[in-house]
Amino acid sequence: MYRCCQSIYAYLGAGLTIAVVAILLITGTAATRQNEQSLQTQHVIAGHETDDAYDQLGGKLTQMVFWQDAFDNVARRWNQKWVDYQFGPYLESTGIHHTAIYGPNATLRFVWDHERHDQNRPAEVSRASLAKAQGLTALLKSVRVPSAHRPPKVQEGIVTVAGVPYFAVAAAVTPENGADFPIAQEWQYTVLFLAPATVANFQALSGGFGARNLRIVRDGNAPEGYATYPLGDAAGHPLAWLEWAPQRPGADFLRAIIPASLVVFLLLGLLQAGIVRRWQVLQRDLFTAEAKAVAAQAESRTKSVFLGTISHELRTPLNAIIGFSDVLLHRLFGPLGSTRYEEYAGYIKTSGTALLKIVNDLIEIARIEARDTAIEKQHLDAAYAARLAVEGASERAAAKNVTLILDAVDGSAWCEGSPLSFCQAIERVLDNAIRHSREGSTVTVSALRLEHDAVVEVRDTGDGIPPERLADLGKPFGHSESHLVTGNGGAGLGLSISMGLMRVMGGSLSIESEVGVGTTVRLRLPGAEAQSSDTKMAA
Repeated sequence: MYRCCQSIYAYLGAGLTIAVVAILLITGTAATRQNEQSLQTQHVIAGHETDDAYDQLGGKLTQMVFWQDAFDNVARRWNQKWVDYQFGPYLESTGIHHTAIYGPNATLRFVWDHERHDQNRPAEVSRASLAKAQGLTALLKSVRVPSAHRPPKVQEGIVTVAGVPYFAVAAAVTPENGADFPIAQEWQYTVLFLAPATVANFQALSGGFGARNLRIVRDGNAPEGYATYPLGDAAGHPLAWLEWAPQRPGADFLRAIIPASLVVFLLLGLLQAGIVRRWQVLQRDLFTAEAKAVAAQAESRTKSVFLGTISHELRTPLNAIIGFSDVLLHRLFGPLGSTRYEEYAGYIKTSGTALLKIVNDLIEIARIEARDTAIEKQHLDAAYAARLAVEGASERAAAKNVTLILDAVDGSAWCEGSPLSFCQAIERVLDNAIRHSREGSTVTVSALRLEHDAVVEVRDTGDGIPPERLADLGKPFGHSESHLVTGNGGAGLGLSISMGLMRVMGGSLSIESEVGVGTTVRLRLPGAEAQSSDTKMAA
């Protein structure tokens, strides 16, 4: 009996040992495979983030080089004053701090660095540093390849200036006017934009995938256990590497279940297969959802770029239409003959101006959706912003016989935001309220401090909006039915742009309305401590 028990215990022990080893092998294999899949995904995300950095930089570059004014003042004739401003402070206000222009034979004609006027700090990008930059020759060579592509094709690659890696994009200055093609040899000017390549460009790795110790280095000799992603120049030669300690979900999983499996082995043996299967499904669903989110962002960015390009192409002929209608209205070349010609020319100018406003609104929406709106937050007085908006809208209100009242101005309603963007948002809401108000009615504007936020309220006494229509107001081209019936429509872009500007500043826009009573719109920004009375806004 004793020997029989020993045999049973031996068999049970052997069976348990085999089961433990089998489970550990299966779990270890699954964990290793999950680690590999996670690492592959992290490499894909690093590539997406790199492409996104180039796309944002290249989108701004295209707007500058594919512009008739740029061609006329850079390639056709060199206008130093125009170049100094447009490729200097103006671009710096949009977030482009490093700019250079090369002429024929790769001759450096212009350099702008946002630190060059600071005597305490040397310029990061200068003529001397560009002359020794790595990767720049390959980038400029790729741009100088003859091409009739319109808009010009943007070339990209890593460039190291004074040992610092930069995302670099370059393209040839190309005329919008087809009559200026082909470009003469002496007109071949290349514009270069540089943006520092930092770990801030790869926050999706640490935020969504748990990567640690992100850094960008000049050599690819990463420590053991670290992952690397090469950042190459225009010819594909790596000049820098992104390094990080990758997330290893498989290893984390093993550390979590091994102690428990030793204590409750029998139960875990029965449930192990189901747990592993469920865990794998959850992980796959998680990565699938994240991949779909990345794809959706890319699709949204593509739509925004397309909308911005189409709007830009419409703006040039509209300016011509408005200009020619002005020529007819002022009879610059003599009388028109019939008085109807002058009446029709007025219709053309009014319609063209209205359409140009819609096109400009479309460009603004495209920039907001593409996150191409530079927001520099600072302390601002909400009451002062409301007063400026009322003054700006007074002429439009008087034209429609609508009374504007600035009421309940709270001097403590200070907040954090962009003065220019906040004023634009209030003005568009005011314009919407005036447009949908009856003649002789009143529009009231208030600046208040509610709890910890600064709020600007715009109240009108119009027809109001049915509850089922309120959800459409923040969407581009959205209207309430009553607005369409009364003929006050417009394109429905004002509130959408205001909502986008408030969202970018970290605030919100809400709408309350009652049919037959009126509508109240509240623009809310995070509050801030009140400043001195002589400090208003740096708009």
